[in-house]
Amino acid sequence: MALSAVQSRIVECLIRNPGALVPRADLIACLSEEPSTPTRNALDLHVTRIRRKLAPLGLAVKAVRGRGYRLHASED
Repeated sequence: MALSAVQSRIVECLIRNPGALVPRADLIACLSEEPSTPTRNALDLHVTRIRRKLAPLGLAVKAVRGRGYRLHASED
């Protein structure tokens, strides 16, 4: 499955900070060129879809409750 344009930007932002916490505000800032800024719920939905697409590649996106997300190699 291919990533959408919005999903690609989110993943690029996470890749620039491998293993590190990327705050929600930073992820939303990565989408500043998009026609509309996503809401918190929209960001969560994009991340859920990204997780499904990255899992077969051995990558996982973990949430840090109330703070943001981090990308790392999956533990499976």
